[in-house]
Amino acid sequence: MKKGLFKLLGSLGYLVQYDCVVHCTFEYLGDFVLCSGPSMEPTIYSNDILFTEHLSALIVPIGHIWIQGDNVSNSTDSRSYGPVPLGLVRSKAVCKVWPPSSISMLSGS
Repeated sequence: MKKGLFKLLGSLGYLVQYDCVVHCTFEYLGDFVLCSGPSMEPTIYSNDILFTEHLSALIVPIGHIWIQGDNVSNSTDSRSYGPVPLGLVRSKAVCKVWPPSSISMLSGS
C-alpha cells in the first residue's frame, strides 16, 4: 500500500513540475495566438496561429500611449515618433458615421 502511494505521489510531483515549466514558459517567454480579422493581411490572415515572444515587449512609459495604424505604408504613428503623452490626446474614435451605409461602432481597447 505504501509503495503504491509513494509511486502516486512521485508521479504527481512530476506532473506539478511539468505544469510549472509550461506555465513559466507561456507566461514569461512566449505563447501561441490565434489570429482573427483582416487588419494584418496580406502578411497574416484569419485563423493563422502565431508564436509570440514576451522578452522584447515594447515598453511604454507611464503617462503615455502607443498609437499605431494598420496600414504600415501609409501611417504616421508611434512607429515614427514614439509614445504619445496622454496630455496630447484629445479624444478616442468610437463610431464611424459617414457614409451612412457604413455606420458602425469601432472596437478597440
